[in-house]
Amino acid sequence: MLPFLPIDVADPVERLEAIRQRMTGHKARGEAQAENSLLALAGRFPFAPIAWSLRLLARFPQRTVAALVTNVPGPRDRLTVRGRTVTELLPATPIAMRLRTAIAVLSYAGQLTFGITGDFDTTPDIAVLAEGIEREIRRLRQRAEIRRPSRPEVSGP
Repeated sequence: MLPFLPIDVADPVERLEAIRQRMTGHKARGEAQAENSLLALAGRFPFAPIAWSLRLLARFPQRTVAALVTNVPGPRDRLTVRGRTVTELLPATPIAMRLRTAIAVLSYAGQLTFGITGDFDTTPDIAVLAEGIEREIRRLRQRAEIRRPSRPEVSGP
């Protein structure tokens, strides 16, 4: 069972608090742990029966799952590769079966990056989704009176 997003809450700070409460309730009821237990159990069975089961489950309508959003905590400190600073990490989430839109939120060195993956045939307006995310984060920042920190300078040849 996935928690529903409170899209009916107009104020961005109140909406964020409602999401936090719903996710806390979801975790407290043990639903997330049950999902993890099911995945762990699947790792103990032969591949073929698991694959058949997943194919069977994929045939059931998933009308309530329109998109998936996941957050991935990344490194807090800047990384370097061969003496050069990594300026940005880009998240990518695969789509499959009836899940045709996925959003990954990755933190890295105090910044968040959103990666949106979508199937053009079923979601041709991904740009509208990206613009909506940008607009709502801007509203949240304004409402919470948070100023955007300047990006650190990156050195290198």
